[in-house]
Amino acid sequence: MVSTLWQNSQFQWYLASVSFSGTAMAMQQLLITWLLVGILLLPAAQVGLLQALIGLPGIALMLWGGAVADRSDPRSLLIQVYSLAWMFPIGLFTAVQFELLNVWSVGIFGLAMSTAIAYASPSQQAILNRIAGAEVQRGVTLSTIASFVVQIVGLGISGQMEKVGVDTVLAIQSTSLILAAFAVRQLTPAEISADSRQTTIEGLMEGFKAVL
Repeated sequence: MVSTLWQNSQFQWYLASVSFSGTAMAMQQLLITWLLVGILLLPAAQVGLLQALIGLPGIALMLWGGAVADRSDPRSLLIQVYSLAWMFPIGLFTAVQFELLNVWSVGIFGLAMSTAIAYASPSQQAILNRIAGAEVQRGVTLSTIASFVVQIVGLGISGQMEKVGVDTVLAIQSTSLILAAFAVRQLTPAEISADSRQTTIEGLMEGFKAVL
């Protein structure tokens, strides 16, 4: 059964998108910390505050992204996010080249990437449910393994910043997001359900009611 799912070309492209985007996301974890601590030399209190400010908006945006993904084609949403997100590392790359690397440039970059990651995450899960079908448990297992492997790869690349330079790491991160967008474009668009007639706010309220 695993081999049947593995031979599904749609699932292969999905794994490719997860791998490329997962590499970029894993790089982000170490990248922000190193920029704040290793380059800008900020004290621990400021680093903690900045990381909190960067990460907190993602919680609300993940809920919003889930509601949007339920009522639209998650494939299209992912393409839009990745097609925009690759420019964020390029923006910081430009800041590095012009010696404009500071708390503001790093903070804006971190917030933009955090927003993109949080907004895209529910759509990734929705696509997996559709592609894997009855084999969703096996699909989750394989995608989790892929995510674990690319996290190691992403962290390994970020860990070489002192040797290869921040600009090189940012270029690799940007390229990973471009490749993720290309992989998602190979997936078949989803049919829009009748629930898509609901507004996003109505979808959020419906979700809260189900939980409570």
